[in-house]
Amino acid sequence: MPPTTHSATSMATGSLTRTFGFIMFLAGWTATLATVLGLLGATWWPLDVLADWRLPLTVILVAAAVVTGFGYSRVSAAIFVAAAILNVALIAPMYLEEQPHPSSDERIRVVSLDVGRAPDVRPAVLDWANTVEADIVVLARADGTWSTAIEQLNMPYRVVNDPGLNGGILVLARNGFPVTVAEDPAGFEGVDAVITTTMGDRELTILALSVDRPVSALAAGDRVRRFDTISANVRKMQGPVVILGNLETSRWSHAFKALVNGLTNSEDGYGYTATYVVLDWPFIGPYAGIPVDHVLYRGPVTVPLRKVGPDLGVDHRPLLVHLSPANSPTQSAVDR
Repeated sequence: MPPTTHSATSMATGSLTRTFGFIMFLAGWTATLATVLGLLGATWWPLDVLADWRLPLTVILVAAAVVTGFGYSRVSAAIFVAAAILNVALIAPMYLEEQPHPSSDERIRVVSLDVGRAPDVRPAVLDWANTVEADIVVLARADGTWSTAIEQLNMPYRVVNDPGLNGGILVLARNGFPVTVAEDPAGFEGVDAVITTTMGDRELTILALSVDRPVSALAAGDRVRRFDTISANVRKMQGPVVILGNLETSRWSHAFKALVNGLTNSEDGYGYTATYVVLDWPFIGPYAGIPVDHVLYRGPVTVPLRKVGPDLGVDHRPLLVHLSPANSPTQSAVDR
């Protein structure tokens, strides 16, 4: 290669390297700012959205620290590492906490899924629910036409309620499994559907929510007040109670903290698994989004199994939990 060609190639390579380094430098500082501002969600609702992205921010920060530290700014790299450690500390309870031990082998298998306004996904959803032997299937933003699909597909489920009376929450139950849905859930302000069944010798109450992501300060404030009200009412209940649904927020947000007070999070001990958005990338797909679908509980109940399901053709992945009796009322990490 002539000297002039070699020189031009080296200059081009150096320019690309500097450009990439500068991009990672900017990405690192942006992720650092988002990490810190996500702690201030109580002051301004858009900042609460940043709190949802703890794991993606950590990945960006680690990559930026490596690239920046090798030739751009070691001080900036150290700051990126500190911000990544902060995110890791917030994610850690998902791996380090444990669920209470069940007091019996009894299991109630519950599936929760926001079906949104996707094309007809009823065959895929019903087939997967039957595959995991779900006893109760709670579908947000659904309609009553699922009964036709159940008959056509010969699935062992029945429609329990009219979703028009329960904020768009449709409840399916395995044939023969005792489930009722209150038509007028008095005393459960803010809840879309009150589902009751039996677990051992106790009545189990499942409160289903369908939540929209706020797009204004007013809507964000209304959601926090709604979560506060639900949390206060649940703390007054004596028996086992479960809250589930797409809450359109993660465990790290200010809004979520308003709801989880006094409750145990079923995520604890099961690690990070995203439910939105659905990305079927090899290996990293379950980690590429954010966990906004939740199951929380209080009282003598525990979750011996929690699993996020596959892509069923909607924006969210389904969430499967097994509910079992526990020896004593659970206590959330917030209370300990």
